[in-house]
Amino acid sequence: MPHRRPLLPLVVSLLVMSAFACGRAQPAAESGEAAGPAADAPAAQPAPAAPSPAEPTVLTAADLDAYERGVQAELDALRRAAERLKAATTADDTLNAIGDALPANLQKIGAQGAGMALERWTSVSRQIEAALQARAGSAMMARMAVPQGVDTASLPPEARARVRENLEQMQAQAGQQEAQAYASLPPDLVETFKARAPHLDSLRLRLAGAQMSLGR
Repeated sequence: MPHRRPLLPLVVSLLVMSAFACGRAQPAAESGEAAGPAADAPAAQPAPAAPSPAEPTVLTAADLDAYERGVQAELDALRRAAERLKAATTADDTLNAIGDALPANLQKIGAQGAGMALERWTSVSRQIEAALQARAGSAMMARMAVPQGVDTASLPPEARARVRENLEQMQAQAGQQEAQAYASLPPDLVETFKARAPHLDSLRLRLAGAQMSLGR
């Protein structure tokens, strides 16, 4: 019976660690700027100026549709990779199976599914996911600001006042975090984003779960 090599858990674990440590990486420059200086390069040659960061993409409702398509394409790729990993019997099978699930390749698949250039897909997905994460943090903070099953009636007045003050601070922080979640969105997109955020966030969480399960 073919023997599955011990390379499998190591490779898959490295994949998952890379995916969560780096997030959606910026597309690599094609100019080869990561390469070291040539041995015979003049010592006095000034270093080229660093490129200015790309301007954030102005999101539209069409970008929300594209994000949904792109993340679904990434989910499908991870599902296929998981199926091939399960059937893999050699190290080569394993390496071939995880090819599409590597972060750089997964982003390309997402861009294709979204119907966007890779650079735009990276910008769009980062902005949407940042807003979704801030929204989720705000919701968690708001839930914490509503005590469940806590009886403060028996507390001394000073203690009740402190509890009330702490809860009010948490509610204010939740409101600020929610405002930050939508600050980067165009004003005319905010209500559309709020309506679609639960489904989009569900996709985001499913993607993170699929990446984690691939390493198990």
